[in-house]
Amino acid sequence: MELSKFEHTILKALIKNDPEENILREQLKSSSVFKREYTGVGLYTNIEINNETSRLSKSNRYIEDVPKVHLVHPELEAGAGALLWFKDGFISTLECYTYEGDWPEDESKFLISG
Repeated sequence: MELSKFEHTILKALIKNDPEENILREQLKSSSVFKREYTGVGLYTNIEINNETSRLSKSNRYIEDVPKVHLVHPELEAGAGALLWFKDGFISTLECYTYEGDWPEDESKFLISG
C-alpha cells in the first residue's frame, strides 16, 4: 500500500527542520505502508522502509524527542495530534489521535496548527 495524501502531508510536517531531515526524506522515498489501522479515535500507519536506505544516528528516540504536530479539524473542538515513531534507525509508525471525540471521516479537512 502507498501513503495517503493526508499521511504524506503530516509526515512532511513532522520531519520539517528535524536535525536528520535529509535522511528522513530519503527513507520516505523508499517507504510503503504495510498496515493501516483506524481505531475510532485515530490512526496507526505502520511504515516499511527499504533497509538499504540510510539509518538515523540513533536507533530509537525518546518520547520527548519524537516529532509531533497539532492538527485542527472543523469536527474536532479539541483538535488532534500526530507523532512519528522510529525503530532500528528507520521510520516505523505514524500515529494520529484525537484529543477528544471520534476520528473524522474526511481527513482532507485537517490543517496543521503552528
